[in-house]
Amino acid sequence: MHDCNRWNFALYRIYRGGKEHMSPEKKYLDWRKGLPVGCMFARIVSLHPERHEQAVERLSGIGTPDTIATRIADRVQQLIDAPDVSAAALLFPGISSLARLCRVALALGEKPRWSVTTSPLENTPAGKMVAIHVARDLQFGDGWVPSEVLILGPFENFPATRRAPIVGFEIFLGAPLPSDPKTGQPTVKVNLAHMKLPTLTQTAFDKAWDKSVVGRLASLGGVEDGRAKAKVSFTVPVTLARQLGCAP
Repeated sequence: MHDCNRWNFALYRIYRGGKEHMSPEKKYLDWRKGLPVGCMFARIVSLHPERHEQAVERLSGIGTPDTIATRIADRVQQLIDAPDVSAAALLFPGISSLARLCRVALALGEKPRWSVTTSPLENTPAGKMVAIHVARDLQFGDGWVPSEVLILGPFENFPATRRAPIVGFEIFLGAPLPSDPKTGQPTVKVNLAHMKLPTLTQTAFDKAWDKSVVGRLASLGGVEDGRAKAKVSFTVPVTLARQLGCAP
């Protein structure tokens, strides 16, 4: 082999090996910084999750759906109790099928302070779907509010904004804001929009919000998509929902 070609081949092997051995956490955060995500806030947080009090952790996907759901519930409770954490991205490289993911999500609904509901989604770009809504109650004043979970992963029926290389459960776990950041109305539910962003001035925050609206729609191909709504944790085809007994 020519010396130049041999050198180029060696560099390619180093690059390829580096990509193959990239940690799940880095692979996930690298994806979340990219254009498909659309949300500027997600990109900003991905640069330095610790500055924004987000724990990015890998959990085992080994075991029954109930075992994995218990693992999630236990870790979320620990993170709620941690003083320096207000959000989490829990990653599951071991979950590779949508059916298994759905079974884990449904099992979470049996855990204390967790809820799982379903609803039909008509006329999405992927056809008729079933939306799975996963939430975990957080203390808010004298009561509780649901914190809506986003579930992302490498599945064809997910919109581009949710099609991560690794299954990830993202959830806000901190103190809810008194008013909803989007509507300005009193808080009745929370999501990742309640995260603290100390690195942004109000002007920068407003610009990021406007860019997120434009970027999200561009990532969705210019067409609004019910699968990408914050209140939708993830979606499954109707046939799969029926097989798993969770069709609405």
